[in-house]
Amino acid sequence: MQKLSSAIEQSADPVVITDKDGLIEYVNAAFTRVTGYPPEEAIGQSIALLESSQHPPENLAWMWTLIRQGEVFRGEFVNRRRDGTLYHEERTITPIRDADGQITHYVGTGKDVTERKRMEAELRDLNASLEQRVQERTAQLEDVNHELEAYAYSISHDLRTPLRHIGSFVDLLKRHHEAELPENARRYLKIIRDGAGQMEALIDGLLDFARTGRHELQFQNVNLGTVVQEIIERLDDPAREPPVQWRVHDLPLVQADLVSLRQVFVNLLSNAVKYSRGLDRAPLIEVWATNDRK
Repeated sequence: MQKLSSAIEQSADPVVITDKDGLIEYVNAAFTRVTGYPPEEAIGQSIALLESSQHPPENLAWMWTLIRQGEVFRGEFVNRRRDGTLYHEERTITPIRDADGQITHYVGTGKDVTERKRMEAELRDLNASLEQRVQERTAQLEDVNHELEAYAYSISHDLRTPLRHIGSFVDLLKRHHEAELPENARRYLKIIRDGAGQMEALIDGLLDFARTGRHELQFQNVNLGTVVQEIIERLDDPAREPPVQWRVHDLPLVQADLVSLRQVFVNLLSNAVKYSRGLDRAPLIEVWATNDRK
């Protein structure tokens, strides 16, 4: 009994024993430390001494019904300390029976979880703040997307007009003078017409991107060799001195989005041509593929 009493008294968590009517008969040192009530002020008082009026009356009535039936109660309370401050407690209340099985007392063991509750509240506030910031950011992005769409429509209109002129005059030139043109001139007209058509496709892609906020990838089998050759024909400038020399190795068939992949190679190869200007010798641009799959 002495060991049991010493263990309860030195427990780090509050322990309180009441009679069957809820009058306090015993409190340990942890109870005093958490609540501020010394034994001489707590013993003889109702356990309602700690009430904070933070709980609905029906909840307390349900607790008493449960323990008077001999059941163990586990729950959380917001209690009031001796100095009036509130604290959160996890409490377990267990009925104590005599030799005849009659309930004579209740023992309550608790744990101060105020700091945990404070951190949970801060986390909820932080999550709410982050959610608000995400909503605000999403609204801003939607506004930007609307502006992008309007801008894309404006640009597409401005770009389509000269493209139509290019295509129309190329068609007129071919229709009325193709027989008079040398082979090189007819090839140049084809390059101009193909370039205008590809530009039209890029404008359509720009509009699609603006409408959806992102380009919808359409995966298909793409022959890289064909894509690269088409781009080289567009970039090849017969008037350039010295002319660019191209060395294209065998390129694989890949699964990719044709529009996006073509744009990648347009950027790469046009930069290669652009930054090779000023050389005193013919620049060599080489394209090859390696398989690095492990």
